[in-house]
Amino acid sequence: MSKLSKPICVKCEVEFRPAKNGVYVQEMCHNDKETYKVWSADKWKCPICGVEIVVGFATNPNFGNWNEDCKERMEKLIASGAVIIRNYEQKRKEA
Repeated sequence: MSKLSKPICVKCEVEFRPAKNGVYVQEMCHNDKETYKVWSADKWKCPICGVEIVVGFATNPNFGNWNEDCKERMEKLIASGAVIIRNYEQKRKEA
């Protein structure tokens, strides 16, 4: 029996394709103004409709607000041109 391990676009009924490996997801604190955790993951895209998703998260976050240098690490990621996707708590509550 085969195991399908790639995400599928519900709308287009096709497999998503990798768009960018090694993106960072900045999970925001409940106030949506501070970093809570930063994760490594991969961005995938539907080849037909263009919807993008983030999957393949690391087992543990790269760093978080418990690290004294959290703000400096975020600044370095931004300065390096890394792809950063923010995950806001407040937007989830409003949806």
